[in-house]
Amino acid sequence: MKNYVLDTNVILHDPNSLLNFKTNCVLIPIEVIEEIDRFKRESSELGQNARTFSRTLDTLRKEGHLNQGVKLPNGGKLRVIFREANGNGHAVFGNSTVDNRIVTLALEVQKSSPQTKTILVSKDINLRIKADALGLEAEDYETDRVYLTDLYTGMIE
Repeated sequence: MKNYVLDTNVILHDPNSLLNFKTNCVLIPIEVIEEIDRFKRESSELGQNARTFSRTLDTLRKEGHLNQGVKLPNGGKLRVIFREANGNGHAVFGNSTVDNRIVTLALEVQKSSPQTKTILVSKDINLRIKADALGLEAEDYETDRVYLTDLYTGMIE
C-alpha cells in the first residue's frame, strides 16, 4: 500500500486519475480542490475536466466522509487532506504558494506514516524537483504515454 498525493495539474490533465493508482491510497490536498474550483467555469478542456472531477468527488461523498477516506471503485481509497490551523509550513519555504503547501502536506503524510511509501504525483517538473530536494519521492503522471514497443509493427509479406 502506498500514499499518492496528487497535484492539481494531474487532475486537470486526467479527471479520472483517481482510479489509476490501483489499490493504493490517493490523497487530495484541500488546496487542489480550491484550485479546481477556479477552473470549473472555463469552457476549455481544463474546465470540463475540473467539472468532471468535482462531480466524481461529489458522488464519492455519498460513500462516507472524504477526510476519513472513502473506498474507490478500483479497490483503492481516496482521502482529502489538509493542515491543522497551527501549521506554519516547511522551514525551507513556508506557505507562500499552493505548491509549497502541497509539498508540505505530502511531507506531513510521509512523516505521520513512515512505514507507508508516500509519493507526490505532479506534471510540474519544478514541484517534483522541490519535493525530491526535501526527501519526498515525486513522479510524473504518465498514464497517457505511448511506448514505441507497444505500437503495431506492421506485416511483412
